[in-house]
Amino acid sequence: MSSIIYVFFFIYVILHNNPTLFYLFTSMLIMGSILEVIKFKKMPFKNIVHIFLIIYITTSLLILIKIKLIEHGEVLLFILLSQIWASDLGGYLIGSFGKYHFSQISPNKTYEGLIGSVIFCVTTGLIAQALTPSYVEIKAIKTSCIICVSSILGDLIMSKIKRLNHKQNSGFFLPGHGGFIDRLDSLFLATPIYYLSICI
Repeated sequence: MSSIIYVFFFIYVILHNNPTLFYLFTSMLIMGSILEVIKFKKMPFKNIVHIFLIIYITTSLLILIKIKLIEHGEVLLFILLSQIWASDLGGYLIGSFGKYHFSQISPNKTYEGLIGSVIFCVTTGLIAQALTPSYVEIKAIKTSCIICVSSILGDLIMSKIKRLNHKQNSGFFLPGHGGFIDRLDSLFLATPIYYLSICI
């Protein structure tokens, strides 16, 4: 239930005409994520990693705001988020039946889940392309692959940092679903890559 509320609220602030609400929401995500980063204290070169993560997270979420402000930004943001969520959902649903693990960083990830992520993400991209107005150009398969790969890598980056800190969850933002970083890890890397490849 908390995840459903989170998704619908995220969509609401994207589509809302008043950008102030989106600024406030994004600022909350930045501050919450940075607070969780500060609690990561058991890793090598922690000061360097802290600085990197703060820049990484802040830059990513500021780019989210930049996408919102460009022409047809709401549509572009919805495409990005829907495909990240589809990738996560496909990896979770198909991966739960998987037997072949592909990463020690995140032991629950399987090759079957990876295939599920790609299928769900590409399918969502094709649906988005069909529903998106013609004045917004989307190359569905290329865009979907970019988002899917970068979101999985973003997830693995944060999973590695959590493992170094012996943490399963980054915080308690969503009951039963972890913290800010747990919900946003795929978004952190996918956002700048999406912006560089699609929006420029």
